[in-house]
Amino acid sequence: MPYNTIVDINVSVTSRQGVHIACSANITAFFENSTGYATWWDWLNGNETVPYHWGEMDWIVSNGSLTSISYDKIQHCGDMYVDSGGGVEYKTFMGNTYMADWNLSDSANDPDIVSTAYWEGNRIRIINDLIIPANSMVNMVFKIVITETGAYNFNLTTTPGVTISPSSWTVGGAATILVPYDYPTIYEAINNASAGETILVYPGTYNSSKGEVFPETINIANLTIKSKDGASLTIIDGENSSWGPAFHIRANGVKIEGFTIKNFKADSSHDIGGILVEGNNSIISDNVLGNIFNSTTEPAGIGIDIHARNVKIIGNIVHDVGSIGIRVRDHWKEEFQGPSTISNNIVIENNTVYRTNNTCVLVTGYARGVIIENNEIYESLKPTPYNIFIHYNASNIVIKNNYIYDAYGNIVLAGCNNVTITGNVIANTTSHPIDPTVKGKNIYILNDYGNWTGNPELLSTNIRITNNTIRNGGYGIRILYTATTGNTEPMVLTTTINYNNIFGNDHGLENNVNVTVDARYNWWGNETGPKPDGLGDDVSDNVVFEPWLIKPYPPSMPISVVYVTPKLISVEVPSLGTQFTVYVTIANVSGLYGFQFTIKWNSSLLTLTNPTTAHRIPLVWENKYISQYNYSVTDGNYTLFASARSPAPTFNGTTDVAMFIFKSVYDPIYPQNVTCDLSLENVDLVDEEAKAIPHLVYSGNYSCYSKMPELVLSPQEPSAYKVPAEFDVNVSIIIVVNLTAFEFELQYNKSLLEVLAVDVPFPAPIVGYGDGKVYVNVTGLTPPVNGSRVLATIRFKAARGIVWNTQTHVINSSLNFTIHRLNGGLIEHKAVNGTYHYTPVPGDLDMDGAVTIIDLSAAARAFGTSIGDPDYQEYADLNLDGYINIRDIVLIARNFGREGP
Repeated sequence: MPYNTIVDINVSVTSRQGVHIACSANITAFFENSTGYATWWDWLNGNETVPYHWGEMDWIVSNGSLTSISYDKIQHCGDMYVDSGGGVEYKTFMGNTYMADWNLSDSANDPDIVSTAYWEGNRIRIINDLIIPANSMVNMVFKIVITETGAYNFNLTTTPGVTISPSSWTVGGAATILVPYDYPTIYEAINNASAGETILVYPGTYNSSKGEVFPETINIANLTIKSKDGASLTIIDGENSSWGPAFHIRANGVKIEGFTIKNFKADSSHDIGGILVEGNNSIISDNVLGNIFNSTTEPAGIGIDIHARNVKIIGNIVHDVGSIGIRVRDHWKEEFQGPSTISNNIVIENNTVYRTNNTCVLVTGYARGVIIENNEIYESLKPTPYNIFIHYNASNIVIKNNYIYDAYGNIVLAGCNNVTITGNVIANTTSHPIDPTVKGKNIYILNDYGNWTGNPELLSTNIRITNNTIRNGGYGIRILYTATTGNTEPMVLTTTINYNNIFGNDHGLENNVNVTVDARYNWWGNETGPKPDGLGDDVSDNVVFEPWLIKPYPPSMPISVVYVTPKLISVEVPSLGTQFTVYVTIANVSGLYGFQFTIKWNSSLLTLTNPTTAHRIPLVWENKYISQYNYSVTDGNYTLFASARSPAPTFNGTTDVAMFIFKSVYDPIYPQNVTCDLSLENVDLVDEEAKAIPHLVYSGNYSCYSKMPELVLSPQEPSAYKVPAEFDVNVSIIIVVNLTAFEFELQYNKSLLEVLAVDVPFPAPIVGYGDGKVYVNVTGLTPPVNGSRVLATIRFKAARGIVWNTQTHVINSSLNFTIHRLNGGLIEHKAVNGTYHYTPVPGDLDMDGAVTIIDLSAAARAFGTSIGDPDYQEYADLNLDGYINIRDIVLIARNFGREGP
């Protein structure tokens, strides 16, 4: 305005409860009378060369803000608590601890509280009659302290015609530390933080030259360290002289967000250059980590290393690393593992990882439960040019919806278990960086070829590869076993490769193991199927690729599909009599007026239980249709046709046209497995003009997998603690198919045990026992035994025991199967031996299972004797020192009244 203006500033809040406000409007005059400052904000905060001046202003405070507010409730905003100009230090900005001129009596000292503003409900006039010179601007500073939890909205209003133009807020809080305002370095902030607090780091470069100490070790639980304005403005710089890691997380619940971490050195002793996570429940997000290189010729330098549980790595960029971009590990040795049911539960999501000299993402060292999802991973270089490497007993891994490209090995599996690879684009392999004649692999499945575990026969098992695009590689998928001995079958038999688009590769799929791999229902780049018979990508021997897809999966454009769902039915023995339901579904159809199909199955494996009620008709046709079905359950086929009739409308959308309930009629005997297609044939869809509707057809598949039967004892480790004592042991068969005869001999220690009886729940058994053996032979079982069953129950008696002493607390005896045959030796199986334990009660001299006065009396009668004395009783010498004395009495007396071990 061209004239001086008198201005009021009002602040209204949603609730004034716990709100304390201070405002200063004379910063402009101070700043204009100072030199060396580019802006008034610089005058307030200072910088690396000039001081701050928060303590030199005059303040107006809200009524009640001069009452006591504890320091714990007010987190200072850096140097607002130090008066650099006048040398006055104070601990609270508002409160009754010492602060110059807090009672408004002395305007000579600073900082000065010059007046008080009063609340009117939830509104306060914090500035009253401020004169703004004509055509000028006045800078104002607010300090707002909130001491009550809740959500607060602040609204600033002023005199009409005057514009309030907010500049910036420095946000602290009761649990927030600001860097560099509260502490000049992240290192100092961490060392002065408490559990649950947030360290908010303002833009700048933080390095050892400015006081940072690396690694920044975090031992405080639930600490959040985040940048205020993101990674591009907040840089942690190792200056190519600091050893990593930049952050070492050793406490649980830590979050690190929004930093650029770069230029850290690494070698074999300082391998992690970026962030080392050894605290559970941590989150690393929105960081950029790069230029972490080895100082020697060996590969070293890791961007993010996770050695913890329940960790999330989200939205980071990791690049130009001397060794590994992101590594997940549990332990290097099996004996250090926790229970196999405990998952590391690691999520690696929405990251970009590229240009590493070893591996972009490595999951290793018995890590379990890792999800790698929605990442872009590329350009892993020599000497280990793998984009994703899963090995060293890692298990339960999901690799999903990633874009993985431009490496010699885009995904490499070696000695791992239970890995799902789904929904990824895996593309553009490179030749081996050392030997260019060796072609790259998009997916490479191996045993533990590097012998990291000490077991080169360790296989990669239970691998599921589905719904991926695998293109432009030397090999789309390669399966290779490099050890000279060992059973290779599980690596291939537990691998499935279905519903992928595999094209543009020199070799679509090469299986170098002499066991057939399931690679049905894939698109090989041409509707004629794979080479050598088709025009698509080449496949090797030992690959089941029929049927293949005649178009990419899923269709890139909406197209009608007729399919069996679920498409894969898998059961395990015992499955005899097991029922399952599949549907024939028509999806994404428009203008359907009629359809027909035939479904076929192997009737020696399955029977159809509902042939007369299986058909389904689109509901929009109501009763205006004609249909007919015919079937042969014994031959394993069912045919259905249906057509609408006028005036029924055409059908649009997705509908089930049949529901089949199948029952298993055959269980394979180990090691046999059986499978059959639920094959859709003669499928036709027509519109009301009797014209064909283009469509794809996907059949289903049924598989039944056998398990090796086991001959077991239950309990496997029976026990007794007194004599005599009786107990039963069951001899059982677990998961058997068509058992018609069995024979076994069980050997036991006759000096410890007696057999009282053997009960066999089958007719005409041959049974013998005694002299440390139990023999049972049964033939002609009708009907055969399937599943699990008790074959015999043996009643044992503990015939002899021992008296507890300081050296012998238990005696063990094996229960071993010396003979075991099923169906005369035709059924392969495993016999699991047991162990009998006699565990005496401490202090029980007469072995009746309880410590009573009888035991004390027996020891008392021999008290004072030693070896060689006529009254010396060895069983009472519990201390085994050759004397029966007070030490033996105490061992009995302290257990007086005890029953059982």
